[in-house]
Amino acid sequence: MIRPAILAVALAFAPAVPVHAGSLEDALRLVPADAAAAFVVPSVKAASDDLQLAIDRMGRAEAALGGRPIDLLKAQLRIGAGFDDRGAFATWSVRSGESFAMVGAVPVVDAAAFVKATFVDAPEAGAGAMRMTGRDDALWVRKAGKHVLVASAAAPLDGWEPKDGFAAALEARVGRRGMEIVRTADAFAWA
Repeated sequence: MIRPAILAVALAFAPAVPVHAGSLEDALRLVPADAAAAFVVPSVKAASDDLQLAIDRMGRAEAALGGRPIDLLKAQLRIGAGFDDRGAFATWSVRSGESFAMVGAVPVVDAAAFVKATFVDAPEAGAGAMRMTGRDDALWVRKAGKHVLVASAAAPLDGWEPKDGFAAALEARVGRRGMEIVRTADAFAWA
């Protein structure tokens, strides 16, 4: 079952984003090789800038936003201080026991500030559980360098480290030409 809060974070960063040289591979390292599905945005800022440019080019005043798209999304999701809009965002689904868990890697400049501003403890939901401010779903959070991992279950966070592997598994599935297309795409989703 996909938790609404994880899905909301994933969908919030779904706008198209230009891929910059080398950034896709770094972003793909966030996703474990055994992921059943993944969505990767190599640069959240580029996604926001690209979306704003698309809106501006439409030439329709009613489409204009009252701020940068990423700032509006952060406000809607109540994402607090410490978020790094220049970093890579990735979310994936992995098997966790008899079901699947959603995991997101959110880019941060200050993991402690991000967790403090975005989450509250939820001990009634289990050991280490938290909730996003204003939401009811229990989540598990782990600080991991330049990212904060947010998961719908605790187990997928154990032992997670950025690793090579997903890109090779992906290339085996989509082929060399498929990877060329992925590298030139604005964002990448695979299931």
